[in-house]
Amino acid sequence: MTKTRATLIGFSAILMWSLLSLLTVLSGTVPPFQLAAMTFAIAGALGVATWPFRPGAARALKQPAEVWALGVGGLFGYHALFFMALRLAPAAEAQLLDQVAELVSRRTAVRDGLVAQGWHLPEPQGNFVWVATGEATAAAADVLEAHGIVARVFAPDGIRISIGEAESVDKVLAAAAEVVATLREDVGAAGLG
Repeated sequence: MTKTRATLIGFSAILMWSLLSLLTVLSGTVPPFQLAAMTFAIAGALGVATWPFRPGAARALKQPAEVWALGVGGLFGYHALFFMALRLAPAAEAQLLDQVAELVSRRTAVRDGLVAQGWHLPEPQGNFVWVATGEATAAAADVLEAHGIVARVFAPDGIRISIGEAESVDKVLAAAAEVVATLREDVGAAGLG
């Protein structure tokens, strides 16, 4: 076998695996075990059709029963469970939109709370807020860490606070209020009004 042929076979395997979920969803309401049986029947028929071009291929079928049980049973079982999982999984798009809406809601709550405390913030577009803390960046990061907030520190400019769990909203606002109370002079006009 040439290197090019081996690469093409590998590429076709990756292509088939990447299309598996899409084709499963497109198969409609075909029951998972029937779908697995149909795909194995098609693959088996294609394999048999290639025997005339591969001398000795049929002899390779002489394997112990354990090999057949593991090979066919394992592959069939895996794919049947895969097809079943895709059938039972919630719609990905709706779930993703719900998660994004929750994240935007939390980000808005954090931003509004910080603005109410006197912070000057750029309008966030991602899953984080940027807080300009100037020369007080290291000290502000220590306050956040003491409150259990993990943030990306860009000293001496500011801190990027990613939005996560709902519980973190109150923790971020409490930590920011402490920064306002203790470090207002050090943060400067860029971050606080």
